Amino acid sequence: FSLYSAEEEPRMLLELFRHGARGPMKNFFDPTWGNNAGELTATGMRQHYVLGKALAKDYPHLFAKYDPKDLFLMASTYNRTIVSGISQVYGSYLDGGPKLDDNQTGSILQPPYDIKDVPDLNTSYALPYGVLPVPVHVDGANNQYIFAPFDAGMCPNNQLWEN
Repeated sequence: FSLYSAEEEPRMLLELFRHGARGPMKNFFDPTWGNNAGELTATGMRQHYVLGKALAKDYPHLFAKYDPKDLFLMASTYNRTIVSGISQVYGSYLDGGPKLDDNQTGSILQPPYDIKDVPDLNTSYALPYGVLPVPVHVDGANNQYIFAPFDAGMCPNNQLWEN
């Protein structure tokens, strides 16, 4: 069953995904993880970046240019889920982050403070390397059941899933 015909392009994409590769939750046998237990690894970041690139390739009309009205990114409160989402968005947008207008030059780009040795970014992007900052919506414990519907402690309707 499909909501659109083969001739049409989808106008919306809803994606649910789990975080990328993470470190072990407990450091019983490998103390080298230190305080990074359970955090997203570089491999996990790359996994989601590649997923973003694949989405942009499959749906270029949806990811050609970033518009904050077109993207709603929601994550649980864990760092690994937030960083997974951000990594995937970085891979999704073909043109990178926002670019400066031609009239935005010189001192207007500097904060109103006396800062010595300001780096010359020498780029038309707002941020180095075309980084695209995106808002990540995190809703504390109120809606965590969205991310764990089969957890009896999270979802009041868990019994319905079980039966």
